[in-house]
Amino acid sequence: PIGMKNGTDGSIDNAVNASKRWPDRPFIFCEYAHSMGNSTGSLQDYWDSFEANDNMQGGCIWDWVDQGLYKTNDEGDEFLAYGGDFGDHPNDFTWCINGIITADRKPQPELYEVKKVYQPVSVRPYDLLSNKVTIKNKHFFTNLNEYDVNWELCEDGIVIQQGKLPVLDIAAGESQIVTVPFKTPKLSPSGEYWLKISFNLKADTLYANKGYEVAFEQLQLPLESPAVEAVSLDKYSPLKVTDSNSVIKITGGDFAVTFSRENACMTSLVYNGKEVIKTSKAMPAPALNIWRAPTDNDKQVFKKWGKAKLDQMSLSPKSLKIDQLDSGDIEIKTCNTLMTSDANGFEHNCKYTISRNGWIRLDNDVKPTGNLPVSLPLPKLGITMTVAGEFFNFIWLGRGPNENYADRKTASPIGLYKSTVAEQYFPYVYPQETGNKEDVRWASLTDNSGFGLMIVAEKPMAMTALNYTAKQLTDAQHPYELIPNKDISLCVDYKNRGIGNASCGAMDVLEQYNVYPVDTSFTFTLKPAFIQNSMGKPPK
Repeated sequence: PIGMKNGTDGSIDNAVNASKRWPDRPFIFCEYAHSMGNSTGSLQDYWDSFEANDNMQGGCIWDWVDQGLYKTNDEGDEFLAYGGDFGDHPNDFTWCINGIITADRKPQPELYEVKKVYQPVSVRPYDLLSNKVTIKNKHFFTNLNEYDVNWELCEDGIVIQQGKLPVLDIAAGESQIVTVPFKTPKLSPSGEYWLKISFNLKADTLYANKGYEVAFEQLQLPLESPAVEAVSLDKYSPLKVTDSNSVIKITGGDFAVTFSRENACMTSLVYNGKEVIKTSKAMPAPALNIWRAPTDNDKQVFKKWGKAKLDQMSLSPKSLKIDQLDSGDIEIKTCNTLMTSDANGFEHNCKYTISRNGWIRLDNDVKPTGNLPVSLPLPKLGITMTVAGEFFNFIWLGRGPNENYADRKTASPIGLYKSTVAEQYFPYVYPQETGNKEDVRWASLTDNSGFGLMIVAEKPMAMTALNYTAKQLTDAQHPYELIPNKDISLCVDYKNRGIGNASCGAMDVLEQYNVYPVDTSFTFTLKPAFIQNSMGKPPK
């Protein structure tokens, strides 16, 4: 066999080309996914290539478990230590912290991706409008009659139909067209419909108990839902504007939003007498952001980021204009720059459209300025803001429940998920970017009464809610150095760079998962949230 390490020749395209040069030989990666820290990106991309080329047999992940050692700091806190923490010089720093489970044997987020990509069953659409799918048994010996096969149909993350398929007699290596007996649902405005099929153990085994999910697939039904009807504002009071030399305050019946003329930005949003968005010392109210705490895999571009001073950009105001529209809405246009000392960066124009019901639409236009190379991958591109800490319940319609990224989301089905902000943080041994959620349609941050803030994306976006800022995660070298903030750092991102697989070798994030400094536009809306049932479906 031909072995290939993840290095200069470790890109997927190079691997495919090499396998075609020797079509009569098995082709094996000896170290194709170096899982250091927040990692294991593009695993599905690798396996799409493996399964499309008969002589590509797979490979080995480096590696299974972190090799950290317990140590106690001066304050008596036990932590997992790495090279240099014992006064050892020279050392390999975090080089042995590269497993898909932690040194104390806890699953890391990438473990779920590995399980999903490696699963022994595939389900593909055949004719979903006729309820038909193609199920392939990827086992080498096991018949699929050893599994219970369950299905559920969800509307916007909520199960509306479910059932169990008859026993599937599909031999190892064989495929079969299967009919799933769901009924075409009555379509709700702007509804999305997802079919999930799960393969569960019929009996206890040495590795798992009866009912354990061995494999699953989620498929979106190709249904065209009606559009959402326009919301009537007749019952809401007209907006009131208080304009001084320094502050503009707009109030409605049960909300108030404040802007600073000096800083050309929103500084406060109050719903029902509670301030949900605020200005903090660490972070302004909604502002352009391109920085994330570097992952181990970001080492491939970290020097470029440093040279471009992406971690040293500062916000500067340019202008703020206010206008009252014929509809009764108030429109505020702000212009700010996010620049380095070399005058390289971005101009951010944001149009806030404030309606009488408290909805605030943010239309964002971002343009690079100066001499940032168009080919320079950015960490991310989006808006960051501070949300008051009492709104710590996090519900989202998007990919979950675990942390996921553009190139590591195969294991994260679209669903309606509930968590807390504190639970979004994963304590990587070396702190780095964490907690991202992809393809988010909407998210809410609420207090224990179910009241708070909702963020609705015009098109699916990436969102992160943490009790730490990107700077805190960037500066820390161990989790015990991080002190959680009382308030919440919320990122609503047009795009968050993929995770990649480059901590060992030269394969950076694949092109389709990168984000670059080019003209970009994106829109989302802020709304008051009233979610009495913590997993209930909010109004559209």
